[in-house]
Order: sequence, then C-alpha cells, then structure tokens
Amino acid sequence: MLGWGIAGAFVILGIVAQYRVGGLWRASSLADSAQFNLPATLAGWERVDGSEQIIGRPEVLGQHSSIWTYRKGGRSVLVAFDYPFPGYHELSTCYLASGWQITGGTRRGERDTAGALGLYTELQMQRPSPAFAYLLYGCCDEQGHWLGADDISNLHSLKLDLTIAYQNAKAPQAYQVQVLMQGFAPTNNEERAQIKQMFLAAREQFVSQLVTQVEAAR
Repeated sequence: MLGWGIAGAFVILGIVAQYRVGGLWRASSLADSAQFNLPATLAGWERVDGSEQIIGRPEVLGQHSSIWTYRKGGRSVLVAFDYPFPGYHELSTCYLASGWQITGGTRRGERDTAGALGLYTELQMQRPSPAFAYLLYGCCDEQGHWLGADDISNLHSLKLDLTIAYQNAKAPQAYQVQVLMQGFAPTNNEERAQIKQMFLAAREQFVSQLVTQVEAAR
C-alpha cells in the first residue's frame, strides 16, 4: 500500500471547490455543533480506531470535512463527508488539478433522487508514480436528494466557468460524500464491488444524520 500521507491531499480535494469565488459561499443550515459519526463496522469494513479527523477551514466560510479510515483484509479506504458547497461539486476537477488522470468513469443512479437509487460517480484514476485509485462520490441537498451532474465526458475539463459559479451560489447547499482507495495496482472487479457497497452504506449513514440535524437546527 502507498503511504497514507495522501490523507492531507484528500482533505484538500474534498474542501476546495472548482467554483472557489470569494463571497459566494452561503452558510449551511447545520448548526455549528453538527457532528457526523460512522459505525465500527460498515459493509464488512472495519473502522481504524482513532482515524477520524474533523477539519474546519475558517478561511473558506462554512467548509468542513470529516474523514475516517476503514480496512478490509490488506486494503484500506478513506471515507469523507465534506460540506457545504454552492450546488453540485464536481470532485473530479479537484483530482485532475492535483495530477491524477481519469482512466475510466461512469455515472450511476438517478439525479434528484433520494436513497440507494440516487446519482453518484465512479472513477478509476492513475498517476505516473505509478499509483492507481478508485473513487466514488456524490452530492446531496439538505433533504437528502442526490444532485445532478454533467455528462461524464466533461470530467476531463479543468475549465473554471464563473457563470456556473454564480448560478451555483444561488443553488441549495450541497453535501458531499466520497470514498477513495489507492494502491500500486488497479482495483479488480471484486474489490470495486466491495468498495461500492461501502460507499453506498456510508452515504446512507451520512444522509440520515444530515437530514436529522438539519431538521433539528430549524
């Protein structure tokens, strides 16, 4: 396994939106005391004790990230909840900007849908190191509906569109969940299936806690 010093970069990627325009961020409906927790066992993966990190970034209003490490056999994944974003956050742009190349990807599920059928993105990536990564991510609103995204072909563009930025600034706040595995070899079909189960379980946990805390804060 690669060293998990990538955790720091993982945090930044989850926090830095492609629409980073000063003054556009709106406050989340969550209380400042909002907390998210994941169970010791999730979809057959075991949480690494003491791995949780809760990060607040006051220089970017309202940006927070909670991160956990889970293990299964000899493999590890990072799970992160990042919020809030002004509308849908295309996380692939952040990974592209940090040097990853997308070697495969697809959208799964339906946009503006709650529950297991909601939209998410699945990417396979590579760096010259060599390093390989498998990434799953999605964004939901405060009611737990998974938000829409552009066609997968647009994931290879690093263009910063200020028009979209201002439009998204008016959109409902978005909350992102992502699961990342990286290593010296690409993931196989069995590993990807196990990671996908972990992702779906993690986002269900996240949405349940998000909706409950948003309602409590109102």
